[in-house]
Amino acid sequence: MLPLVVGSARGEEAAEVLDALWVPDVLPVVSSDLSHDLPYEKAREVDHETAERELMLKGPLDAGSVCGAAVVSGLLLAARKRGLRPELLDLRNSDDNAGGRDEVVGTGIRVLLAGWGR
Repeated sequence: MLPLVVGSARGEEAAEVLDALWVPDVLPVVSSDLSHDLPYEKAREVDHETAERELMLKGPLDAGSVCGAAVVSGLLLAARKRGLRPELLDLRNSDDNAGGRDEVVGTGIRVLLAGWGR
């Protein structure tokens, strides 16, 4: 496991690092929240739009829709280059698990399946 902190890097820079590390026996895992501090219904709308963009491998994403926009955008670039197809496994926010609906945090579980290891 090699944890990386991306900070203020651009998506292209994150893609370069992911590309350099992405060999057949290595599976890059990227973790990021989606939207933050939006009312429940607005968060569902924003997070759904973000998930759709991710499923189409369309970036770059912005920090308003994905907390880790740079690294997720980088992963989208690297995945597109490899011909991978993402699959959405789950999409919800913090109120779906616990808490109130005034300010929620979006979470989604997305995987890049087909073509992994190229």
